[in-house]
Amino acid sequence: MRSSFVALALVAWAAGPARVAHADADADALVARMDRATSGTANKVWICRMRSIGTDGEVREGRFLMLQNGGDKRLLRFLSPANMRNTAMLALGKGELYVYLSDEKRVRRLGTSALNQTFLGADFNAEDLGAVRLGEDFDARIVGHTGNETRVELKPKHSSQWSRVVAVVADHDLVPRMEFYDRSGKLARTWNRTYERQKSRYEAWVPSRMLMVNEQSKHATELIVEVGDSDKPITDDIFSLRALQRGDDLRYAP
Repeated sequence: MRSSFVALALVAWAAGPARVAHADADADALVARMDRATSGTANKVWICRMRSIGTDGEVREGRFLMLQNGGDKRLLRFLSPANMRNTAMLALGKGELYVYLSDEKRVRRLGTSALNQTFLGADFNAEDLGAVRLGEDFDARIVGHTGNETRVELKPKHSSQWSRVVAVVADHDLVPRMEFYDRSGKLARTWNRTYERQKSRYEAWVPSRMLMVNEQSKHATELIVEVGDSDKPITDDIFSLRALQRGDDLRYAP
């Protein structure tokens, strides 16, 4: 009897880690597909309309040009309103972001503390506009399924302002919703995305609308993609500090 009990205990002990490892492997594989689906490998030329929605209902609008090179390099330049025109941001990789201040005509690098601050009155922060690889920054586990949607909990691997992030993954490994929880565990913000099928050689689906809501202040920022081109070639020299200051990227504006 004792030998049977010990044998069963050993089997349970051996089986437990195997099940956890399998679950983690499934989550990791899903996150890798999410990264491919949301970041893509194509060059992108977008014109976006940004609507900043105050808690009193007041709406401020602007438009910007965004260029992306293979998911790792991004450049964003405001076209309007007049007081923000030509203000630009350049992301060259994880944690390497620069801002061009048109009124001062100079480029400065954003420090680590500035990456988590909201960007130019929007509810997106500077880090959201840079290169994001969920698989590099988070440990993942699958926490639930509802219909065709899977909920994935992401725990930061490194120091972060978030205690966890929950991503809802739908068909085609697209992420229509992300929930960000602060260090105390309270829901801090939600990021909702609507996708459209793209007639492109490189990308099947692209976001057409994004809504970031600060769940504590109820301030919100909406991004609407007015022009999206994933087939236009972009020369790599556009993503440089010299080109950022000169405004070379404006030649890609449709």
